[in-house]
Amino acid sequence: ALDCRVHVSRIYRDARRLFGRGPYKDHLWFSIKASQVLLEGPMFWFEVGAADYSYGMGFWAASAALMTRYRQQIDRDPRPLEKLVRAFNRQEVFQMNGPDYVRSKGQVSDLLRPWYQKKSLTLSHEVPLDESLYSPDFASRVTEDLKTLLPFYRYFAALCAAAE
Repeated sequence: ALDCRVHVSRIYRDARRLFGRGPYKDHLWFSIKASQVLLEGPMFWFEVGAADYSYGMGFWAASAALMTRYRQQIDRDPRPLEKLVRAFNRQEVFQMNGPDYVRSKGQVSDLLRPWYQKKSLTLSHEVPLDESLYSPDFASRVTEDLKTLLPFYRYFAALCAAAE
C-alpha cells in the first residue's frame, strides 16, 4: 500500500493573477501521489473540463535533472523499463504523451527510443464527455485502469527517491 496524499484543484483562479482570463478555471482536477515524493515526482490524476475528461499518470513538472536521471537509469539497465513498455504496448487504454527533445539524447533500442527522447511524459486516457461519466461503475473502471499504471508509478517514484 502506498502512503498517498490527494490534492484537489480550486475552481477559481487567484484574483492577483488573472491576466485577462476569467475568474474560474476551465478544467478541474485532482491528483494522488506518495507523500514522500517531491513535487516533480510521478502522480496519478483525474481531470474534467467542459468538453472532455482525462486520467492517467505522469509528471506535473519533471525537471531536466530528473529526466537526465531517468535516461541514465535506462542506460545502466534498460530491462525493467523494457518489460513495462512491452506491457504498455499491449494495452489499449492509455497513450504516452509529452514533448520530445529535437536532438537525439543517445542510442537506445527502438522499443525504448520514444520513451528515452521525452522531456517529460504522461500516460493518459482522454475521452470526450459522454454518459459513461455518470454510470454507477465509472469510478471502479477508472480505478482498475489506473491500477495498470502502478508499475510505472513505482518505477518513477523509485527513481525520484534514489535522487534524494
